[in-house]
Amino acid sequence: ADALPGNSRHVLLLYMTDRLWYDQDGTVARLVQAAMDRKITIAMVHEQTPTLGGCPFSTFFQGQTPQVLLQPPYSLYNALAIPLYGSPEHRKVSLRHVLRRMGAAPCDAGLLWRKQKQLLHFMSVARLVRRRPLQQGESRDSQSRRSWNRYGQSDRDSGRQSWNRYGQ
Repeated sequence: ADALPGNSRHVLLLYMTDRLWYDQDGTVARLVQAAMDRKITIAMVHEQTPTLGGCPFSTFFQGQTPQVLLQPPYSLYNALAIPLYGSPEHRKVSLRHVLRRMGAAPCDAGLLWRKQKQLLHFMSVARLVRRRPLQQGESRDSQSRRSWNRYGQSDRDSGRQSWNRYGQ
């Protein structure tokens, strides 16, 4: 059985501490085995903070985990356990990974996020164009074909040569 997320809606959260497998009657082992038999997703979360029961991952291989769960067809530890770190910043990231393992989909900030992205795009594309009054016999179209610098001079007037969007 595979402990990675499948198509099931049910998830077993296995909070791995130094006391995980120390129940007297083996209830936790039977629960994990039954979940794997039913192809229920198992989200293993490995506590890292010693004061909260954190221990090195190798501890689970040193006689704690029941042998039936270490061998095929179960092979519990073939799936990755998500480390749950102690610092608030790292714990927040770890908990997001736990939610993802349990089937939660990442979401964006919605409409506000999309509008901000659209605005930033338009700001990067847009440019300010300084318009001067039309001179006699000149149309807006011919004026827009010239490129104007910040001093109100056209490139032709300043002696600088450049190409505008019309190739002129």
